[in-house]
Amino acid sequence: VIKISDKEYKILDLGCNIGRHLNYLKKKNFKNLNGVDIGQQSINKSILLFPNLKNINLKCASFENYLINAKNGEFDVIYSHGATIELVKPTFPLISEISRVAKKYIILLIAENEHKYPRFWRLEFKFNGLSVEHNKLLKNGQTLLVLKKIND
Repeated sequence: VIKISDKEYKILDLGCNIGRHLNYLKKKNFKNLNGVDIGQQSINKSILLFPNLKNINLKCASFENYLINAKNGEFDVIYSHGATIELVKPTFPLISEISRVAKKYIILLIAENEHKYPRFWRLEFKFNGLSVEHNKLLKNGQTLLVLKKIND
């Protein structure tokens, strides 16, 4: 698996919920943290549960609206943990938008075959200029997928 040591990397948590993973990264001294979630209540709760997240960029938005408005290569690392991205309807070009907005890496923990909208994750990412750096099926049935921009 990759090890991200540059604490200045701009990181986006897609589906940050209450910010558990962002809080961990903040404790590890990462400085440029961003999160997006559809649930305003979760974002509001994040600051109560994790006070050190009050100065990071948390947005309430759908992935579709957030990604469409993001700049090309805006984030060094984009990651998502769980079913949040798996629930985006296939009419939205999710993989091409994530690929466009990521500058270096995309890290996904997904249940590839346990959701309503199956995708050909690896193939679609390959078509969008990423290579699979790590691909591991975990005991719980989820896949840890680490992708890297080929031009990086």
